Amino acid sequence: MIKNSNTAILLFTHTAEVEINRKTFGNSIGLKGNKLIAEVLISRITRTLSKADLPVFTVTTDNQIGSTFGERFTNAFSQIFEKGYNNVIFVGVTSPKLGQFVNIQFQI
Repeated sequence: MIKNSNTAILLFTHTAEVEINRKTFGNSIGLKGNKLIAEVLISRITRTLSKADLPVFTVTTDNQIGSTFGERFTNAFSQIFEKGYNNVIFVGVTSPKLGQFVNIQFQI
């Protein structure tokens, strides 16, 4: 972590379980394959963000606060600002071009 940094990164994401109920990455791979892809994408973006040398706060479906997207989004930012950060870089898990492209190989 950068010493005395007032910037943090917010990763706002669904869990893999919720993601597969909202998206299909491939029709022929079933729920198990789609969940694996969601897990790989979430893991990949988490690893990429950890290289930024800034604190990363991950807010998933499980720990979002609020009943609407706007409330959950606002509360996620508020929680980081309350920790003393002045700047927040927002990243959604659906930012596929962050870092290098993911080469996904899996066997079901």
